[in-house]
Amino acid sequence: MRKASKTINTILFLFTLLIALTLFASFEKNIAGISTSGASPLNSFWDGSSKFIEFLASRGVVHIVKDWSSVRYSNFGGCTTLVFISPEKSFENSELLSIANLVSKSKASVIVLDEDGYGNQVLEKLGIPARIEAFKYILSANYSGIVYGYVNVNKKMFYIAFAYVSPVTILDKASCHPIAFVYNNTVGVECYKNGLKAVVIGDGSIATNTVFGFQQQQNVYVSLFNSIIDSICENKSPKTFFVDASKYGERLLSLSELVNVYGVPKAIAILINPARYLHIIFNNVSNQIGAQIVLAPLIAALAYVVARFRGFVHEEKRLYPYSESKLFSDTVDVLRKMCLEDAICSKKLQCLVKSRISRKCVKDVVKYFEENFESRKRLLQFLAYKNLKLSSLELELIRRTSS
Repeated sequence: MRKASKTINTILFLFTLLIALTLFASFEKNIAGISTSGASPLNSFWDGSSKFIEFLASRGVVHIVKDWSSVRYSNFGGCTTLVFISPEKSFENSELLSIANLVSKSKASVIVLDEDGYGNQVLEKLGIPARIEAFKYILSANYSGIVYGYVNVNKKMFYIAFAYVSPVTILDKASCHPIAFVYNNTVGVECYKNGLKAVVIGDGSIATNTVFGFQQQQNVYVSLFNSIIDSICENKSPKTFFVDASKYGERLLSLSELVNVYGVPKAIAILINPARYLHIIFNNVSNQIGAQIVLAPLIAALAYVVARFRGFVHEEKRLYPYSESKLFSDTVDVLRKMCLEDAICSKKLQCLVKSRISRKCVKDVVKYFEENFESRKRLLQFLAYKNLKLSSLELELIRRTSS
């Protein structure tokens, strides 16, 4: 029975250790089989904007920003532009303050391409009098999100496709003017206020790999952004771009994507790796409270099993299972029978009733017989009568009780 219990505890400990290692692995930053989601500049799949970054790099120096608070002002010179493409998460006040400080000190311009609402946080903080009407997508006659319109910028007109584009509202007509239209709806504006230039378009898809992934020399989107940059920077050089990469989640690559990237054998290994699934759960929870709710039960279970295993190991060291020793069993049986016949003894030495005798119980027994001469005498007489071959521990008990 005890051997089975020991085996079960060992298995539980090893299983919990495996879970712990998986948990720690899930917090690694670079786990195979995971991609940044959405229009992130770090996403090289169809919905990312890594190709747009390559285009910007052909026009100047590009900085991909994962943390705006880490960006320090420097005299970049020339033309500095901050770019935001369909951010998927809300900006913290500290981040918005860092963005505002960077714009103010470096005299930077801003490009916001967003069909949803988080780009408005940047516009509001910077005092740009334009707002994206988030989620009010313009649909075609057959309710498709793919619609066509034109952009008029830097005295050039471009006819392009939009995907789920949102209207853009001008709050100050003296500072902003419309530049992009779909079905008589304004979907893009150019603003100039207090020395700050800004271009706002209600669609981030026009900067994704879907439209930047083919022949750039004949690509209308490449021509469009060349004109936007020329309009913002005029003839200033060098050009420096800060592209936001801080407000995107992560997603699991599909099986077909895994096979295309890693090949079949490694794709299967990645597919069954539990760490990548836990990584997605922990990194995509909406807030810290949500993360704690997920982690707390797992940590509690880990602590419980570890504590149980430690207790079992220490128990093995300090307990004396009399069933494993015939000599010790006889002695315990004698003590138990004697105590059952004595009301005081049975009350003080209740530990003798238990199947395992601890060191504390042995000390209590020694102390009791040291203080009770008659009980000590009866015990010695009985042991002598039985003529037992005693262990060293039992001899110590008799020596101390007979003195």
